[in-house]
Amino acid sequence: MKWLTEAQIKKHATTPTKALNISIKHWQQIVDATASETNEAPLYFNYAEYCGTCLYYCNDCLRCPIRSCGSGSQWDDVATAFCDWERSEVSFAVYKKECRKMLKLLKSLKGLKNV
Repeated sequence: MKWLTEAQIKKHATTPTKALNISIKHWQQIVDATASETNEAPLYFNYAEYCGTCLYYCNDCLRCPIRSCGSGSQWDDVATAFCDWERSEVSFAVYKKECRKMLKLLKSLKGLKNV
C-alpha cells in the first residue's frame, strides 16, 4: 500500500473540512490495509503527525471535533485492539472492526458546523 505521508497529510490539513477529509482518507487506508500491509507501517494510526485533525487543531483536543483520543475513546479502542492483535490475544478482524468504528465516527462529523 502506498500510505499517505506525513507531508501529504500536513499539506491538506489547512481548514477544518480539509483536515477532517484527510483524516478520513488516512483511516480509510487503515481500514483497507491487509495484515501484512499493517505490519509494514504498524503505528501508522498511532501518531498525531498522521492525523489531519490533530495537525490542524495543533493537538488541542477541546477544539477538535473528535474531542478525545485518550482513555475510553474510539481511538483508544483501536490502540487496545492493535496491541492485543500484536500479542495474538485477538484476531486481525477484531482490530479492523475497531478501525471501521473510528472511520464511521470521522464520517459522522462531515457536515457539522465548523468542520
